[in-house]
Amino acid sequence: MKIKEMNFRDVEGEICYISKSENIEKLLSPFDDAEDSTGFLGYGYVDYQQGLVFEVLCRAKKEEDTFQTLPTLFSVSVKISKEMILENEIELLEVDEKIYEKKIKKINDHTPASVKEVRELDFLDESRDGCYPDHFLVHFDKEALWVKVKGLNEKKGCLEGILLQEPESTKDVHKEDSIDFALKKKEDGSLICFRL
Repeated sequence: MKIKEMNFRDVEGEICYISKSENIEKLLSPFDDAEDSTGFLGYGYVDYQQGLVFEVLCRAKKEEDTFQTLPTLFSVSVKISKEMILENEIELLEVDEKIYEKKIKKINDHTPASVKEVRELDFLDESRDGCYPDHFLVHFDKEALWVKVKGLNEKKGCLEGILLQEPESTKDVHKEDSIDFALKKKEDGSLICFRL
């Protein structure tokens, strides 16, 4: 299966085998490749700034249905974003996480608790960016723009976020302004986010 076909929920907190490609070879260069690897093992998680990323644990060699892993580097942190490897093949693996526990614990997650709460709301997934799960496509009167969620506003009964693009159809808000948005059901039953 290709990475572009997977939702962040499929890989978050999972160790995966990901096939290598030319565009990431330089990023993998600190890791030993004496065995002529075919890919790498990565730990999937969502970073509030970088979106869905994979912390490289080690290079790996796939032969039919078996995987040979190469040594990891605990002193080196390499992150590869989903956006860079959309066409690469991915497989979820059942691996003893204790082997990589030291490396996984070093991942700094600066995501606000309010944003993590919104990630739990799977009915919002249709409006999420596939590579940046905290970004939502929000409909204005005449256009749809990307908004980075800050959290839920329970008093107002809506979501709050930061506008990531400059609107063309309205002049009352600008890129990097805070906006409120909510869900609306379309005639076909699908849900969209719209600006309040």
